[in-house]
Amino acid sequence: MRPPVRSSRKFCGFFLCLLYATLAFAVTSFLNGILRPSYVSPPKYHRQLASQIQESLKSSRGNKHGKNVFIAANIVNEDLIRGSRGENLLQLVGIVGPENVFVSIYENDAGDRTRDALMDLRDKLPCNTSIVASDHMNLNSFPTVTIPATGEARTKRLLYLAEVRNRAILPLQSGPSITTWAASHPIFNSAASTRFDRVLFLNDIFKPVDAVQLLFSTNEGKYDAAFAIDFVAGITLYDTFVIQDTEGFTSRNDVLSQTDAVRVRSCWSGMAAFDTTVFQPIPPPTISPASQTSGQYKQDPVSGDTKISSLSLPGLTFHSITEPFFEESECCLLSADLEIRRAAIYNTLFPSSSPQSDARPLSTGVFIKPYIRVAYSSATWAWLPTTRRYERAFQFLQYLISKILMPEYNYRRTHAAGTMVGECIWVPASLGAEERRGLLRRWRGSNWMRGTLEVQRRVADVGGWCRRKRMFVMKGDLSEANQDGWGKNWEEVEPPGRKG
Repeated sequence: MRPPVRSSRKFCGFFLCLLYATLAFAVTSFLNGILRPSYVSPPKYHRQLASQIQESLKSSRGNKHGKNVFIAANIVNEDLIRGSRGENLLQLVGIVGPENVFVSIYENDAGDRTRDALMDLRDKLPCNTSIVASDHMNLNSFPTVTIPATGEARTKRLLYLAEVRNRAILPLQSGPSITTWAASHPIFNSAASTRFDRVLFLNDIFKPVDAVQLLFSTNEGKYDAAFAIDFVAGITLYDTFVIQDTEGFTSRNDVLSQTDAVRVRSCWSGMAAFDTTVFQPIPPPTISPASQTSGQYKQDPVSGDTKISSLSLPGLTFHSITEPFFEESECCLLSADLEIRRAAIYNTLFPSSSPQSDARPLSTGVFIKPYIRVAYSSATWAWLPTTRRYERAFQFLQYLISKILMPEYNYRRTHAAGTMVGECIWVPASLGAEERRGLLRRWRGSNWMRGTLEVQRRVADVGGWCRRKRMFVMKGDLSEANQDGWGKNWEEVEPPGRKG
């Protein structure tokens, strides 16, 4: 029997409409990328600083105010150390000025070849350094989580990364624990007696000129934290796990308007700059003329009154959470801690100007700088100029994807730190506890996942908006995983209830 003609025509009409809409979308996107290039016209002060650097070979030519910069890095790849990363670091030190730079590199469990490459780099660097190489990090010293499928105890990856980053900034600190660390690491050097203006983290392939722009040009040099944008696989933004705008979601509007310094709530990337005070403690107040230069003497922006701060706070460090099947990036939590720290300082100094305890208005000191881009690999680096020029071709597609798939749902985003909240928590079953009410079993190959999902009351911690429902754990043998510098030393474990 022949199908009804009317139904066939309706189907053909629908198909043609869909085809025309797809073609119109593709053509519009293509023209958007061609006619509206993205981030190809840097502001005047960018061009002036770049010319100042490129037209001279003078030391510290990119650092006319003589700012002291502490550079921290974790590098395990021999080829990058002897290649682009090492060469660019040497150039950067020359541009900022060897007398103004301290380089701290921490590497662990990457083998003799990486150690030798770092020692050669140390000998070439004309500045003060602390390069700790071939250290061993014992994963047994970390808190562990239980893998439901096997009952195996493993170390969470972000706890490990937090410790690795903290060891790179140890030279900034002082005290008995640092003295003990120095005694067991003879090649460690302290920089605690030097006053630094900026801390720069380097993790990706970068241009030395771009690093200087990030350090000294971001928001006219007024920021708590400033980040480049890092890419992987040609056109893919890498750090979507960490980047959040001031409402806790990934930002778009400032980028679309080609803003030089884009306001965000948190970020990381292959290159990150900080005001050094982020990592330094605020000591107890001393009421003296020196208070005016120590930052403890403040003026209320509303009333004009001045006062001495009574606040004492420790410097910030990287950390993460031990909770199983939830992750909060150590880098995002640093921004979350920074919010609370800035709010505490402001509310202590100027309570009449800040009747609300919400820290979000104070988070505008954190920026990303889309003109500055870094890459995870040489292949991606080679594509960056092209992808930057035509990236608006993906603007409308990205908008649709963001509406359908992103941002990832996070019920902790609205949890206020310190309040009581209720939520469903996975509790691994102990041996012989199968009779517990609500036992959940899921077949995974030849293993049972055992445990319960229980509603528990808890005190909301700082940085709930950083949370993701997933879990990354370290592999057992770090030396094997880190050996060639490209190995993956971690793996993801699927949370119970995430699928099915």
